[in-house]
Amino acid sequence: MIYLILAVMCSVVVSVILKYSRITGGDIRQSILINYVIATLLSWFLLKPERLLQSETLTQLPWWLYILLGLLLPSVFIVMSKAVSCVGIARSDVAQRLSLFLTLIASFWIFNEAVSTLKIISVMVGLSALLCLLYKGSEKEIASKSRFFDSQAYYLFLVWIGYATIDILLKESSKLGGDLLSGLFISFVLGGIVLWGYLLMQKVRWDIKSLALGLVLGLFNFFNILFYIYAHQAYKNNPTIVFTIMNIGVIAVGSLVGMYGFKETLNRINLLGIALSILAVVMLFQFA
Repeated sequence: MIYLILAVMCSVVVSVILKYSRITGGDIRQSILINYVIATLLSWFLLKPERLLQSETLTQLPWWLYILLGLLLPSVFIVMSKAVSCVGIARSDVAQRLSLFLTLIASFWIFNEAVSTLKIISVMVGLSALLCLLYKGSEKEIASKSRFFDSQAYYLFLVWIGYATIDILLKESSKLGGDLLSGLFISFVLGGIVLWGYLLMQKVRWDIKSLALGLVLGLFNFFNILFYIYAHQAYKNNPTIVFTIMNIGVIAVGSLVGMYGFKETLNRINLLGIALSILAVVMLFQFA
């Protein structure tokens, strides 16, 4: 259970760091770049993927998938930072966790997984939760239809789409013979190279504070993944526990941190969305 608690805490801390960077006016792109450097180094020393250097293994890897992941990972991370900055930690973390329902839909259509009535209902509840999170506010605030949804809520939608796409690509990688750790390591390397090249082309002015914040971001982001993997190993005969506690934990703790730590305002519909997201997760992993 300790691994699950640590994974939840690290995940929420990552969102807090993204929020803090925006508040202090740092360049989150530079922080994310250093994040990938740290994640790559820690992956090499702690996960020991030396076998990736074997030429036979390298030729068999699904490189087109890893290149896509290398492009998507930094892009979605930047979008997540925008979402945290614009609409808050609470709604952003929930949107990220709700991406699993889009992944589930893809599993029905792409991976030909079995469809059950409860799975379909859980997906519908999850989508309803997402709509509630996108809702702007009170009746006075939505006098015009253009304000029915938060003007910056599209960041939540991009977070939802982005993380689901990453999950689908990782799943496809496993299906094609790659393993999760190998895929993550290579994706970290490629993501760092892509972002570094982009920043060079933009001729950014390097900021020491942003780079230093990237060290902290990289540590918590990596250990979030590591503890999550350890939790799956500890509960290898009951992965449902891991999925359920991880998702509900991040939703609950992220919401509390956003509301009480950063005074984020959530209307009743947003709160309903958080409640529905928890219900959807429970339905999906306990009853489907």
